[in-house]
Amino acid sequence: NSASCKQRGVGWKSSSQLETRYSLMHNIPKTNQFVVAALYQFISVDDIEIWQKKLKDVCTSCDLMGTLLIADEGLNGTISGRCDDMPRFIDWLLDKTIFSAPELTFAVHETLPFHRMKVRLKREIETMGAKGISPTRQAGTYVSPKDWNALISEPGVMVVDTRNDYEVAIGQFQGAVNPLTKTFREFPQWAEALAAMPEEERPKKLAMYCTGGIRCEKSTALMKNLGFEDVYH
Repeated sequence: NSASCKQRGVGWKSSSQLETRYSLMHNIPKTNQFVVAALYQFISVDDIEIWQKKLKDVCTSCDLMGTLLIADEGLNGTISGRCDDMPRFIDWLLDKTIFSAPELTFAVHETLPFHRMKVRLKREIETMGAKGISPTRQAGTYVSPKDWNALISEPGVMVVDTRNDYEVAIGQFQGAVNPLTKTFREFPQWAEALAAMPEEERPKKLAMYCTGGIRCEKSTALMKNLGFEDVYH
């Protein structure tokens, strides 16, 4: 209900959950300006219409603006609000919903960047159009920034840039393969062509990168679904 944002969270079940919650809450900027939060989480969602209403009600109660996308595969979006309001929503999200482990990044904006609150039902939270994949179960192995350079320096590793062509034009890792996609929908065609190569010509290990993480999880799930075993992001 509309009062949900004001409810305190209940206790967490594990120390790792407590650490995650503390870390995310601690990272919310303390400012007199507006806080912008970009978030996503791949997770199997039942009753997306019910979650759509809950998210809209609580965002409205917390005076937040922006857009959230919800689908069977998870939640994705960007919201903004005042410094005092954002922690109330994040606390509710982590403590009262199934979206208890989102990827969250924060920024500060002088003015409110959004002027409406929308929670939309979608087929995918990041549109790629490939059927039969599950980032929740199939995403590749995450590599920390400190270990990334060592990974891509290994012999036989194909480094793949999953961003669109205009993003790649800004710059990329040396030697990275550019799939030449204008949209993420074009990526599966490139991936299927790579998978169709003769076994002796196919790369044994893939290291994939993107901008915010969400495409990495989805593209690595696709590559694993196509038969690649050693896939990292």
